[in-house]
Amino acid sequence: MTAEWYSAFSTSSGDVYFAASLHRAAVQRDGTGAATKFLVMGNGERSLADWFGISETIVTTEQESHNLLRMYRFLHADPALNIHILHCQPAQMYYGIPERILSFRGFDFLTMTLIACGNFSREQLKFPPRQQAEEELCNIFSKHGLVAGKTVLLAPYAQCIEELPLYFWEKIAEKLRDLGYFVCTNCGNPQESPICGTVGLSVPYRLLTPFLEQAGYLIALRSGLVDISCFANCKRIILYPKENFNVWGIGTPKDCFSLRAMGLRDDAVEMEYEKESREQLCERLMQVIQEWESFKELWEN
Repeated sequence: MTAEWYSAFSTSSGDVYFAASLHRAAVQRDGTGAATKFLVMGNGERSLADWFGISETIVTTEQESHNLLRMYRFLHADPALNIHILHCQPAQMYYGIPERILSFRGFDFLTMTLIACGNFSREQLKFPPRQQAEEELCNIFSKHGLVAGKTVLLAPYAQCIEELPLYFWEKIAEKLRDLGYFVCTNCGNPQESPICGTVGLSVPYRLLTPFLEQAGYLIALRSGLVDISCFANCKRIILYPKENFNVWGIGTPKDCFSLRAMGLRDDAVEMEYEKESREQLCERLMQVIQEWESFKELWEN
């Protein structure tokens, strides 16, 4: 039996997260059953597939993935083609139509993905179950001296969004420590270093939700981590530049990837900023933190 290959054809963890959440519905639609193989680029994405319980996963190199996509572009009219794209528009596709109309009349990334992959509904998305990991979390908090309910995870690194300068994050970390918070930095790969004065952590994808719920707070530049942790019940601030080296559609990154717009989180604090207003962004961010503190004190009293 010929294998049927499903892939997001992307190195972005957020893209792979949504591809994996559509995998079951796509297999049921196509009737491909046990013949399916889920393609990912790298072991990080493989861990995402494992978390979703996708058993038949193949790790490819980026070049192998690009070559498969080139073959798809050449043969896509062939009804016997056994490659299925679970993405609205892989970056290597040459025509780029769905990507160019993102944010037009409310077409956020998730809505466009559902439509482009076969008019799926949001109800057909299957997200992985919440992990029970008390012992693992206890070890993480104890090893790094973190305190439940008073820990902030900073996520300053992103693949497709222009990063803020380190001094911005250092200032945020300093202000948070002055308020009595324990601050850590998400370091997903060896090239990512902890912000000065914070603890560096690499929390496995499957533990992100329970970790954040125990920690209490997330401050993140918009990245795939924001998608993967969207169901964590924690306080979160997500940062979006108005201008970016990657351009999606006719709007800003927030127009395309807002958690609120995608229907994933209606309580997220989402902040847009311009390059020349980083100082004001820091002040806005700390004002939200202090408002949370004031509300918490009022509630406890």
